[in-house]
Amino acid sequence: MLLIAGLVVLTTLAITALLPRWYLSTAEIRVEKPEGEVKLFQAQSNPYYDPYFIQDQLNTIQSDVVLKPVIEHLGLNEALGRQLNNGEPLSTSLTQRVLLEKMLRVESRRSSSIIEIGSLPGVVAGGPHRQ
Repeated sequence: MLLIAGLVVLTTLAITALLPRWYLSTAEIRVEKPEGEVKLFQAQSNPYYDPYFIQDQLNTIQSDVVLKPVIEHLGLNEALGRQLNNGEPLSTSLTQRVLLEKMLRVESRRSSSIIEIGSLPGVVAGGPHRQ
């Protein structure tokens, strides 16, 4: 039994050492409506949580208006081009699509005004999702 357990542990260690390293970076932000948008005679069950406002913020974070300046500022066209396109820079629209489909995760916590933004840079670098 000890021999089998030892083989399982060694096999697990060997496979783990050969797998590509993936990293997850996350940031949490709290979004709230400006006080000027609170309606005077509407029922306010929870002034900090509005599911429609949170969904709008999620969509805004993933929109061209936000992602294009981020792509340009971080030089992601060139960085992803080196990994995916034989060194040729990708177009901004293709870089944005790769970000949204494979690298970026934007989610809200249930019934809260917290948005979590996660980045998976190792997914592209690791190779299983190469184009």
